[in-house]
Amino acid sequence: MLLGVDWGHVPLYEKVVDGRNISHPHGWRVKSNTGMAAVVPAWRLNDLLNIKELVMQREKDDKELLERKQAEDAESPVVLDTAMEGEITTEGFHDALKKAGRKISSPDE
Repeated sequence: MLLGVDWGHVPLYEKVVDGRNISHPHGWRVKSNTGMAAVVPAWRLNDLLNIKELVMQREKDDKELLERKQAEDAESPVVLDTAMEGEITTEGFHDALKKAGRKISSPDE
């Protein structure tokens, strides 16, 4: 289950010190990991993804995609190989596997 999306981490800037714990004379600092993450909760993402405008856009895009796919399918009908019609047997499967796995020679060979 999605709990949320990590979008960042809380930084911590620590002083650069020497072995005696004396700060660098120029006040240098180094970025450190706090182990705390900033997360957008899943329920908030769900609310965002289901606003009316986005739902309508997805429905429109899905409809266009379906229409385009149906048009492409109508233009190029599927032709079934008569050897593949009916029930596939173990022997037929192994034969097809051998054919698919054979080396195809190039025109130069």
